[in-house]
Amino acid sequence: MYGGGFDMAAALLHKVIPLELFETRRLLGAVVGVIGLAVTWRLGRRVGGRLQASGAASAGLCPTFYGHMFMNPKDAPFAVAMVILMLGWSAWPRNIRSPRRGPS
Repeated sequence: MYGGGFDMAAALLHKVIPLELFETRRLLGAVVGVIGLAVTWRLGRRVGGRLQASGAASAGLCPTFYGHMFMNPKDAPFAVAMVILMLGWSAWPRNIRSPRRGPS
């Protein structure tokens, strides 16, 4: 029940670059996966520092995610979208203003 956003983006990219559709999907999946690794590193850095960020990014290179980056057009982009969402949620408490003292 996933949407066809990844397939649509791959089809549009296929019209621009001189690769077959199969290769274009794999290339786009790799790009999305690398973006996911970068966002995972950023989330780990925000939550726990440099060591946590390195651990999070290296955990993203596990064989399961690495294989899904290239061959799975549904689950890997969904996982990257969830990491991007978690990065946004982690920034939310920082953007809340602190209450003021005194009359409004």
